[in-house]
Amino acid sequence: MNKIIYFLLTCIVLISCSNPEPVKNQQDQNQTIQSVKAKPVDQLILDEYLSDILRSISEEVQKDSIRTLAIITFEDVSPASKKASIGRTVSEYLYGKLSEDKSLNIAERSMIDKVLQELSLNMTGIIDAENAKQAGKMISADAIICGTVTEIGMYFDINLRIIDVEEGKILSSAITEIKKDVFIEESTISGSDAGSIQAGLNALQVAVDLYGNMNIKDFTITYPGNLEDLVPDYIDRIPDPVRGSWIFDNSTGKVSHSEFPDMNPVNPRINNQTILNKVEKQKIISEMQSIKISFLNEWIEMGDFPQDMGRVIKNGLRDSKPGEWIWDPKDFSVRHSKYPLPKMHLRKDGSTELVE
Repeated sequence: MNKIIYFLLTCIVLISCSNPEPVKNQQDQNQTIQSVKAKPVDQLILDEYLSDILRSISEEVQKDSIRTLAIITFEDVSPASKKASIGRTVSEYLYGKLSEDKSLNIAERSMIDKVLQELSLNMTGIIDAENAKQAGKMISADAIICGTVTEIGMYFDINLRIIDVEEGKILSSAITEIKKDVFIEESTISGSDAGSIQAGLNALQVAVDLYGNMNIKDFTITYPGNLEDLVPDYIDRIPDPVRGSWIFDNSTGKVSHSEFPDMNPVNPRINNQTILNKVEKQKIISEMQSIKISFLNEWIEMGDFPQDMGRVIKNGLRDSKPGEWIWDPKDFSVRHSKYPLPKMHLRKDGSTELVE
């Protein structure tokens, strides 16, 4: 009970000291923060901007007697387009429009995603002629539509290519400009307003970290259900100085601002790695070395990457319990079920890498 009282008093002191009064210094005056948020897209506006691209696709389909098309999600090149997922929006729009043509078969997106994952390709890699040929044949498509979204001034440029699967050559290409405000809303703050939000984030995060440090059980951090659980009238002690509100994720302990979600507290958050004691960490690493030896033995014996990683782990640690070790096929890593780190990557070429 004394610990909890001490914690609450500490939080109150921290909050009081960190109350974000505008700081009149040169750094605050020069600080500028910009936020980009996606907004609902008017389909009629997309019809207007993308009509020429649709016409170009239809002409190419008829000219080369294309029967099956695969539409790859366009790659977002600029930070703003990535935040708003414009490449996916444009791809889904084309998917919907081209699906209306009953003489044309459009490959299912789930099938496309599966093939790209099997080939370890992203949207950029598919533009390569050989990759396009291989992916297209696996999807059973005659041609592939892919493209990029770039940012130039007040516009997003949509660059599209139609690639022939059989020969891997570009059949046609098209480009169009769309005003940025069709997809996104931009907000900017500077000077003391930016400094106030930063100070508020810092103070909130310190309190959350303290709460997490005091609520550790079985190496697991328990965060408050919401910020108001920390101290009565907590939010009132750190008023939001600008439009928007504070957002708190009680599963990760992360604090953010609704209007500027990319703005982070200066102080680092606690994580499971700092709590894992040295003795247990060394024990886990030692067990990983046993798994590594088992992996290398099977790789050498088979001459290729083992298909059954559960057997590799079991052979390396015969006394391990089901569910104690987690194998992640996405990054070829194995880790203990309790901790995100340490983990060991077991590469397809037989090499390994320990990440602590």
